[in-house]
Amino acid sequence: MLYQDEMTLRERNGYEITSKGTLSAFWFPTPGVRFKLKADPKNPASWFIVRDPLCRLDVPGLNLSVDVFLTRMTPGIAEGLLNSPTVLGPDSDLAYLQLHIVNFVDYHGEAIAVTDTRVHTAQLTMENSGWHLTIQLVKDGRKRIERLKKEYGYAITHVAKLECRHGRALTTDEAIEATHNLNRLFSFIKGADVASVLTVGFDTSDRKVWEYWNPLFLGDNAKYPERNWFPHDQPTGLDRLFSGYMDLQADEAWSEVIDSAITWYVKSSCATSVEVAILFAQMGLELLSWASFVEVDQKISANGFEKLPNADRMTLLLSTLLIPTAIPDQLKALQAFARSKNMSSGAEVIAHLRNNIVHPNLRAKIRVLPSEAQIEAVKLCLWYLELSLLKLCGYHGTYNNRLDTSNRHMCQPVPWADT
Repeated sequence: MLYQDEMTLRERNGYEITSKGTLSAFWFPTPGVRFKLKADPKNPASWFIVRDPLCRLDVPGLNLSVDVFLTRMTPGIAEGLLNSPTVLGPDSDLAYLQLHIVNFVDYHGEAIAVTDTRVHTAQLTMENSGWHLTIQLVKDGRKRIERLKKEYGYAITHVAKLECRHGRALTTDEAIEATHNLNRLFSFIKGADVASVLTVGFDTSDRKVWEYWNPLFLGDNAKYPERNWFPHDQPTGLDRLFSGYMDLQADEAWSEVIDSAITWYVKSSCATSVEVAILFAQMGLELLSWASFVEVDQKISANGFEKLPNADRMTLLLSTLLIPTAIPDQLKALQAFARSKNMSSGAEVIAHLRNNIVHPNLRAKIRVLPSEAQIEAVKLCLWYLELSLLKLCGYHGTYNNRLDTSNRHMCQPVPWADT
């Protein structure tokens, strides 16, 4: 339970009723915040007669007024969901934020002393010119993650601390924006939705003065993918990833693009069908190509870009980012398929499969592709997209190559590491 006290439920027509109520967090079917008001069963005047499911909930004790959706209504009970993220506390300067992170990844990070003779490799530290971020697994975080991998669900697995460098305070607006940006970064690291469901702001005296509840960010894509790029055993070089990512988020030309590309990456990574995975990844690649060459560098006109075949748009992006365009040797089945179609590059194959998916008269053709080649096509799409995002963020560390099945834990340098 998050809160319990008097609340007022208001209909849009002006009808309202006040009663004792509760606010509580829930996890299933997707995370959210639920309210519940109970009327006095012995007092008919207190019974609920709300007819509109879209209402307003006022909670004086929290100085909170929020839109809600009724899911259950009886004369004695009104129950529903908060429709939007919730902010508690006044607008004020904050010394630092504490984020409670749901469904993040395991890793072997910096050692933290647990006892005089025992350490716990549970910490990651990232910083750039403006921010310092520390992430720690909760006490039983590894057990929670292992359970989540076996049983679909949600749990707080990490706690993070974010503060401005050089003693600068941050505003509550900056805190909300930073929470959103970190949610996207954590989701990219995992390849699935990750979120801070509760962000708490503290003042310079370590007093809690502000809260931001946002469980709505988590959707159905919070599962743990079988594999992703993040080097769990060797998480080094993350400062450059963090710095480059935060710089892109601060750039008006890139912020929305990076958000959307990571969304397509997560959706592709969590897709349950080959067709959906290929479509989402291809959309992410084409978006990055458009942003790079039309909007940011302006090397190609919008009309000129539209005239380019889909394969050329992707090839232009990949070659510029120093990502190999040939189908890697690990993808034998996909190489054989490409040869049968007289194709030489991965982008050509992806564009060909994408066209077969989106055009009804060609859709059946993807189903005749051998199952092994279908799986390899998805791997290639995700490999291209995650490497593109890593390069744009300035990452030069090692990564877990999803194409290499010989050793799932062996990391290798990114293709542009020596440049």
